[in-house]
Amino acid sequence: MPAMSGTLEALVMNQVDTSTAEKSSKTLTVMQFVRSGTSLLGGLAGVAVYAIWPPAIWLLGIAALVGAAVVSWTVPDSREAAEYTWRELGANLKTAVWSHQALALILVNSAALGPFMLWQIKFGQASLWLVAAGYAAMCLGGLGAATLQEKLNIPSRWAWAVAVANILAAALFALAQQQFFVWITFALHVAMQTILIIQVSGRYHTRISDSVRASALSVISLADSIVTALFAPAVAAIGLACGLDKAIMLSAAVYALIAVLLFFTRNAGTASETATPTAA
Repeated sequence: MPAMSGTLEALVMNQVDTSTAEKSSKTLTVMQFVRSGTSLLGGLAGVAVYAIWPPAIWLLGIAALVGAAVVSWTVPDSREAAEYTWRELGANLKTAVWSHQALALILVNSAALGPFMLWQIKFGQASLWLVAAGYAAMCLGGLGAATLQEKLNIPSRWAWAVAVANILAAALFALAQQQFFVWITFALHVAMQTILIIQVSGRYHTRISDSVRASALSVISLADSIVTALFAPAVAAIGLACGLDKAIMLSAAVYALIAVLLFFTRNAGTASETATPTAA
């Protein structure tokens, strides 16, 4: 569903001021808080329904999708739609996806693949309650990240430091052995990853105009899928050959690359860089 989530994100971001990374990140923080909170409630409802009548969990998912569609249809478009030529739209889309902000966002979205692939195996056994516990860690980590970002209002120029924090979080998760510490370090990793996504996405949204925001996010989602398709077999191969800790540490290497990229571009996105072509 990455293309749909990108479209819904664009629908919201087109209604707000995205002239700076900080303004974009503030909106993304609120969105993350709502997303994580509703996901936690949905997960709890899913566990309860599954325990009573397992097939009903599919009905619950369908009901959630229908509800999301209804809500999205009620969101008004507060911006006047400008008319662009195909050449202008193409140039704007190219500017949006061919940039270091886009590269950083693709890398960040892919960096957590190892931990997200292997967290259930790290728990050492499979059960409904352990799956629910891991899902709760993801939701609580997201809520914690949104709360921390809101309280600290971390400037976008410090996104590289958040990437460094992700290296530490991934390493702690890789080294954790007991289930309690696996859960704690996984929630910490999710929190750090979520803050990094908010920071990097905020920088990216200053780059794109409303006219191509949904299309640009869909292209990013497509690139995410391609990178994941290439990265996932490597994670699995390293996990089988060298152990789970080495496979998870592959994510730490990606975070190191992200930290270097963000450090050398740390002043980008502090002012509006939106590429907005002149309407015909």
